[in-house]
Amino acid sequence: IVHRDIKPDNILVTKAGKIQLMDFGASLLESAPKITTASLAAALGTPDYMSPEQVEGQRGDVRSDVYSLGAMMFELLTGQPPYHGDNALAVMAQHVQSSPASIRKKNRQVGTPLEEVVFKAMRRDPELRYQSMMELHRDLTNLGSVDASRLGAERARVSSSTNNGASDTTIWSRSVPAWAMVVVVAIAAIAVGTLLIAR
Repeated sequence: IVHRDIKPDNILVTKAGKIQLMDFGASLLESAPKITTASLAAALGTPDYMSPEQVEGQRGDVRSDVYSLGAMMFELLTGQPPYHGDNALAVMAQHVQSSPASIRKKNRQVGTPLEEVVFKAMRRDPELRYQSMMELHRDLTNLGSVDASRLGAERARVSSSTNNGASDTTIWSRSVPAWAMVVVVAIAAIAVGTLLIAR
């Protein structure tokens, strides 16, 4: 199942502390051949978290959900969505044309590995993102093993080829603070839940 509308409003934390993904009104089976007219409006998603391919009217796949989760992580770590605009169309256009600004410039407590994981989840080209929620979950729960320098170099190459990259590609060495690890664990739980639903 491809959810296609992952956003904070669709994440529920129960009294028992379990994290659940809600509202499958825009979802599709990965094997579904196309978006029907009846589901087109729901399929559009939410501008702040839409993947570039959704903006362009494509049906998307699990990598679209990876992008949306990356956009949500960006907001959790910086306090604001990755893109801003005067209206929904302006925000949607930035998902297609721009790359997110440096997370560390907005929040210096965030370590480079976590920043690079978010940036990889938000690559504009689906082929360059994490290819599954399991891949994203693996890096989120093993930040100490993430090769941030390699991911940063990949991002720099993509930025150079498009001439429109993130403003900061410097690699720092910094441990992830305790509060950030709490965020990581929460997001990882969401990723695992989405993966289990997809199965």
